[in-house]
Amino acid sequence: MSPVHGSPEGPVPAPSGTRIGPWTIGELLGSGAWGSVYEARDDDDGCAVALKLLPDPVLAERRIELAEVVHRELDLAARPTLPGCVEVRAVLRADADEPPLRGAYALVMERARASVADLLATAEPGHPVDGAAELLASLWDGLRALHASGWVHGDLKPGNVLVFDDGRVLMADLGLAGELKGTHAYAPAPVSLDYVGPEWWSERVGVEGVVLRPARDLWAFGVLAHQVLSGGRFCFDGQDATARSRAAQECAAGAAPLRLDPAVPAGWAEVLQRLLTPSEDDRLRARDEVDRSIAALRRREVPGPTRRRGVAAVAAGLAVVVAGGAAALTLSDAGGSGPGAASAPPAAAVLAGDLRAGTAVPHDLRGDITAAARGCEDAAVTPALLAAILEVQSGFDAAASDERRGEYGVALWTPSIFDQWAVDHDGGGASVFSPSDSIYALVQYLCAKATVVSDVPGDRGLLLAAAFLTSADRVVAAGGVPPDARARVERIAAARDQLGVSRRPGGTAER
Repeated sequence: MSPVHGSPEGPVPAPSGTRIGPWTIGELLGSGAWGSVYEARDDDDGCAVALKLLPDPVLAERRIELAEVVHRELDLAARPTLPGCVEVRAVLRADADEPPLRGAYALVMERARASVADLLATAEPGHPVDGAAELLASLWDGLRALHASGWVHGDLKPGNVLVFDDGRVLMADLGLAGELKGTHAYAPAPVSLDYVGPEWWSERVGVEGVVLRPARDLWAFGVLAHQVLSGGRFCFDGQDATARSRAAQECAAGAAPLRLDPAVPAGWAEVLQRLLTPSEDDRLRARDEVDRSIAALRRREVPGPTRRRGVAAVAAGLAVVVAGGAAALTLSDAGGSGPGAASAPPAAAVLAGDLRAGTAVPHDLRGDITAAARGCEDAAVTPALLAAILEVQSGFDAAASDERRGEYGVALWTPSIFDQWAVDHDGGGASVFSPSDSIYALVQYLCAKATVVSDVPGDRGLLLAAAFLTSADRVVAAGGVPPDARARVERIAAARDQLGVSRRPGGTAER
């Protein structure tokens, strides 16, 4: 439900002070198409709860779909609580002849701290919601449990996801939920356009409603997660839900690429791309892989909005310095000099995996290669690995092209794949022919695929290189580097050793 502020309007208006059973109704918390949620307090102990008021289905018969939704929610309220969903503690009914409720039903539920819609309303665009990783991981766990129990939510959106003081994240509003009969269920036709996949537009309404599959919830989770990770921004452009839904359909038809907000961290971008694929079957097949990715991502702090840009990912107090052709990280002098002042390491200090001085890596690419690599949390993504991939792919030629394969630029990107990871780093519009854009996009890809290949034995850096040359799915299926990529990966391994700094057994870097 959408947050509102003080208005008594909605499907079931209830002025403050209205009583139903032992509860006195207070402020309106939210209102949707078929119900209103109010704060209420027990007259005896003052305990605060959330009361969801649903109109009398008989009075709602003039709106057949509304009546069906009300019947569904009342039916579910009488059942054991579904996994991942808010518990309905009691169901009350107002006197049919007594205004203002006139036969309305009241579902008594635990009072949440906020809905995700509330959190997004106060979020800063371009910044993730506080605790985004844990919030999304908890919601994903609940959604997977709901599906495993044989149910589909059908209306997953920020207003229907509640966050509690103890950290629980639960789904609410089950008026469109459906019990699976084989591969699908049926639900009433009403939808929230921003959160339905492109397949919804080709579904026909039958006697039982429209077909409802778990894939619908997966798409909705992807859209919602993008908002949580980007401070409320939608992943499809448009001034309203109708325009955004058209953009989603164009993306599904291949007329436009899926463009995720730069604020979305690379690992999460991989998850969203799997869930926002047009194919329902592909979404369903991706669930186990998404399970593993989210389990790894929930252990990481979601970085700030510029993390994916690389340069801003270098922590405050650190600067990337290019000295004598080799990149070094040096501490900025924040504490002055004298006794007790922290001494900075020498400017020539280097890290294992940094670029050697005097190698074939062009001087004008070294800064981007080093900064981009250091913006990825995975230690396998080093400047030397990036440089090795670029050398083998194009010989560092920004104008390189392979017309037969349809690959272009210094990294030999396929344009349609590049669009999924594109970063306009130089400000001239994202392009495969921009060395800076290609390098930063390459890091986004490698960093995201690190979780996908994490269980595959072998050198993770070379596995990631193989994923870029073929695909991460092929690397997982082969249990290592696919046979048709081995020759190029061996060349990348040799180039990485030649171009990069190694580490001596004593722990010092060898140039």
